[in-house]
Amino acid sequence: MSIPKKKSGIFGPRRRKWDNRSFNCKNNIPVKKFPVPTTVKQVQGFLGLTGYFRKFIPAYYQIAKPLSGLTRKDNPFIFEQPQMEAFEKLKKLLTESPVLSIFQQGRTTELHTDASQ
Repeated sequence: MSIPKKKSGIFGPRRRKWDNRSFNCKNNIPVKKFPVPTTVKQVQGFLGLTGYFRKFIPAYYQIAKPLSGLTRKDNPFIFEQPQMEAFEKLKKLLTESPVLSIFQQGRTTELHTDASQ
């Protein structure tokens, strides 16, 4: 009995890049239609969704701070203007250009590195 070889391809989960095309994929529909959170659990769910992409959103912590403040036990749940602005801004950043996309061989690729660490 032989073990089948793993297929190696260029579309692995870590091969991603920024793409300046507009985001017209069916995957952004759940983000655009995400309802305004009315409970702490819903805020946690939204922050979990956006937190997955936090390294690709500049100043993510500062934008999400009003929302993350709602998840603390000692804070009452009051969803007001600062929280609504943060919610809408995060939705906008996740669904508009530039967005993260799968690497496409043969297209122009721009690589940014940071050797300071």
